[in-house]
Amino acid sequence: MFPAPLANVRQLNLAPGDPAIWETGRNGIRAALSAGPTDVLLGYGLQLPTGAARTPFREQLQWLSEELTNLPARLWTFGGRPAHPSRWQRVSYRHQPGATVEEVAKTLLTRAVPEDLIRWHGQPA
Repeated sequence: MFPAPLANVRQLNLAPGDPAIWETGRNGIRAALSAGPTDVLLGYGLQLPTGAARTPFREQLQWLSEELTNLPARLWTFGGRPAHPSRWQRVSYRHQPGATVEEVAKTLLTRAVPEDLIRWHGQPA
């Protein structure tokens, strides 16, 4: 896992179309992927951003899909989509009401392929 400086998050909120901000994110992702992970859990969320951030976000997903294609690591999601960890309890409840995330994780951790990153957000691969 790599840290995301809060300054970059604030910058993205103020200037979502700034390519330098998205490149900074790519550098952090490259660093994490260069460490040779055996598994990658995708949890960046399901909803596309609105406004000026939508296009660069989709471009970032396309880039990440290409990066992951060349990585021998297994890709995983929680509940079959890249749900953000803050939403895992909801996913768990829909699957098995009353169960904890830990109790259903074995059944909800699902393999993914790089092409899914584009498909999940309505873009052709």
